[in-house]
Amino acid sequence: MIESFTVQHCEHVSQRSLEDVVTRFEAEFGNIAELATGALA
Repeated sequence: MIESFTVQHCEHVSQRSLEDVVTRFEAEFGNIAELATGALA
């Protein structure tokens, strides 16, 4: 069965390094890998 859907793509640009963004994200929300694993369970 073919379905169609609409998505909204948002792109965010930062002067920070990826490492800095990940570090700040994890400080706020926890470990990314653990969050992803929990979402898949």
